[in-house]
Amino acid sequence: TGVQTCALPICFPVTIVVKALSQSQYEACVRRAGGRHTDDFKREYLNQIIRDKSVVVIPDFDPLRHVASFDLPEYCNYEIYIDWGGVRDFTVAIVVGYGYLEATDFVFDELWWGPNTPTEIIVNDIRAKWSGKYLQPNRKEHVYYADVPGQLAVDLGRTFKMSVALPQKSDWEASINGLANRFTQNKIKIAPHCKLTITTCQSGMFNKNHTDFERTISTGHCDAIAALMYAVRGLNLHKGILQVQG
Repeated sequence: TGVQTCALPICFPVTIVVKALSQSQYEACVRRAGGRHTDDFKREYLNQIIRDKSVVVIPDFDPLRHVASFDLPEYCNYEIYIDWGGVRDFTVAIVVGYGYLEATDFVFDELWWGPNTPTEIIVNDIRAKWSGKYLQPNRKEHVYYADVPGQLAVDLGRTFKMSVALPQKSDWEASINGLANRFTQNKIKIAPHCKLTITTCQSGMFNKNHTDFERTISTGHCDAIAALMYAVRGLNLHKGILQVQG
């Protein structure tokens, strides 16, 4: 119950150079693998961690480029996006901001809960951690963008006084491609303490038919990717510049 933490390791690539090979032996290894640029060469001879880009959701994710500590941008638009997991999957909430001067999406914070967590616990945890923080000027409360069934959205408003708007969910494939492209362009930064988001971006996979996310014990139904996907598609990039609020 309550807020979950993710103790999963984050893998960073390490290159091991074997100096015992002669030049001719080294060149033979390169030829055998099909070239220095190939995944086979990097995996078999340089001992690098190689992700199968045909099945991972974010093929260009790189913890060295996309995971970093950062100061709050001088001008930023903050929103909270939630992928509500219900009885089967994780519920993941993330604080995402678009930095206007950097033209970059920043993931500031995350919370997540296991399957079948009571709504009251989720709401209380969110408010305990983020109430009064990451607010836009002239706002007293957040607007939460949450992938929730209609009745739950009504209950959140009436029972918990939590203002909820539905994220844009049309064209799932286009949303995934748009998110992946932000990583390719190095336009996303994730705070190091957002462990589940990092792990899911690094190892989240499609199912065999590429029609849905694969479910795993460690990343659920790629729920952190889903929340980030909604955020990248939904952040309003055309608002006037907003001065950050302390």
